[in-house]
Amino acid sequence: MAVKPLFILKQKTYTQIILCFILLCLYTNTIAQPPFSFGIKNGKMIIKASKNLTQKQIDSVSNKFKLGELMLHLLIKDNFTDSLNKQGWIIESNNKEWLTITKNFESSELYVKKSNEPFITPILKNTSPFLFNNRYLINRFKKNKNPIETDSTITITYKPFKAAKEVLLAGSFTNWKRNALAMQNENTNEFSITIPLLQGKHFYKFIVDGEWTVDPLNEQIESDDEGNNNSLLCKSNTRFFLPNYTNAKKVFLVGSFNKWQDGSIKMIKTDSGWFANLYLVDGSYTYKYVVDDNWITDPANPLKYPNEFSNQFNSVKQIGNPTNFYLKGFTQAKKVTLVGSFNNFRDYEVLLEKNDSGWTTNYVVENGSHTYGFKVDNSFVNQEGENLKNIEEDGTTLLINANHTFSLPGFEKAKKVYVAGNFNGWRKNATIMKLVNGVWMANVYLPQGKNLYKFIVDGKWIIDPNNNLWENNEYNDGNSIIWKE
Repeated sequence: MAVKPLFILKQKTYTQIILCFILLCLYTNTIAQPPFSFGIKNGKMIIKASKNLTQKQIDSVSNKFKLGELMLHLLIKDNFTDSLNKQGWIIESNNKEWLTITKNFESSELYVKKSNEPFITPILKNTSPFLFNNRYLINRFKKNKNPIETDSTITITYKPFKAAKEVLLAGSFTNWKRNALAMQNENTNEFSITIPLLQGKHFYKFIVDGEWTVDPLNEQIESDDEGNNNSLLCKSNTRFFLPNYTNAKKVFLVGSFNKWQDGSIKMIKTDSGWFANLYLVDGSYTYKYVVDDNWITDPANPLKYPNEFSNQFNSVKQIGNPTNFYLKGFTQAKKVTLVGSFNNFRDYEVLLEKNDSGWTTNYVVENGSHTYGFKVDNSFVNQEGENLKNIEEDGTTLLINANHTFSLPGFEKAKKVYVAGNFNGWRKNATIMKLVNGVWMANVYLPQGKNLYKFIVDGKWIIDPNNNLWENNEYNDGNSIIWKE
């Protein structure tokens, strides 16, 4: 989180600063209030939303901050408050341009004892880039002023609107120490600094002659849990490059990582082609380039998977270490494909190669719990070669990089116990637990941040009796919560 500087100003000086700030915003239009913010302040959860949010933006923030139960689209567009009142939120202000709602935040232990009303847990600060089901991260700067990256460093620049004596860089990577990194003045009133930075998501601010400010050229701003706005910085691990096409007017990158949304990732033009730097979580991705509205595969990448359209393909990018999938037998089959939750159970995409004893392929799977099987000609089988009626429910379970152990004591007489949650798609048979010395246990991978889960004991769904942290759900029977830092 950003450290708030403490200072005292005379009334005249304060008024001058406010007037300069207003004029600056009107002139540059670069420092603007974000259209949506979510944070904690003075013991309250606070949501502020612009009435000009589009339906797509409303859906995005609802998914990101897990606010679906508030029905924000009806609240913002039609002033529908039933869902708001049921969740214990209060309208702080409501005008033609902005809506602000608040809710008192209580500890889960006090909350459980007090009532059965649902509540929303606050967002962790400095969260993983993929906490809210986003599989990629990209820098978005105005005027193509993206930071310059090498394999291990990143160069950040800042040009003050007026002459500055000192500009410092502070962020999550310096533990917000205000005097950690001094930026250099290149005699053009433009300050810059090159720093080593780990791949992933970071937050930062500039301290200009003692005053904290977000980066006016950075389009991505996020609020922390103390109500501070910080600029978001991405250190990429993947570079997409399309050579040539220098006469094209615009080129976009689309793929499975951004749900094939055309226009969301704009590529930057160079003398030799177009590029986009992304941070991608480990996994396998299909993608294409959109060159002046024409969709093409990557001419520099020979790895391609067939898509849902006849005789068409998508280029493939794999990040991380591959897993070998092997199906023994079925040597008389004409075609075998790998089908799993990691590729949305697409049965036409990942082809296996036949050898003398069976079929095999290497495929990079992201961390977590997955269900998979194989399509052999027109039938589905599991890893053991047994026929499957429903591959999503009864397929083979695969766990990559477990980092948490669930335990449930006190149900020694139960016959079968499972754990299900957002980490395994709430599939009831995905993660079976084993009875060890009277305690049911299961190893899983949990993404950073908030995770919801329940146990399934002989077919009955229950919240964790040993975890006081929970929230209500659409069935009014609650989900347990665990935070992974």
